Amino acid sequence: MDIKQFYEEIGGNYQEALSRLMNDALIEKFVLKFKESQKLDALESAIKAHDYEKAFFEVHTLKGVSLNLAFKELGAAAVILTELIRGDLAKTANPEEVNAAYEKVEACYLNVISKIK
Repeated sequence: MDIKQFYEEIGGNYQEALSRLMNDALIEKFVLKFKESQKLDALESAIKAHDYEKAFFEVHTLKGVSLNLAFKELGAAAVILTELIRGDLAKTANPEEVNAAYEKVEACYLNVISKIK
């Protein structure tokens, strides 16, 4: 699978990534670094503990990286979770809604990771 196919399979935008990173070699470099980051583990722990302040930090970071790499589906899922637990909203967040949003992030994240070779 080439990098363009990878982006198609994950619901990403190859042209957007290319416009930021300028060539396939850099895109591939940062995609491989993304796989190594293991951001999901820390986010999952924070969500399970209802530590939404820590979860916000983790998902906000994941959102930024995903959007910068043009992982559109993952980025969109991360945006939803980020907004559910941003600032004072975390105090009144519905745990079921937060868990559902996390599950979408997890599914998108695992899809991206599974496609990285």
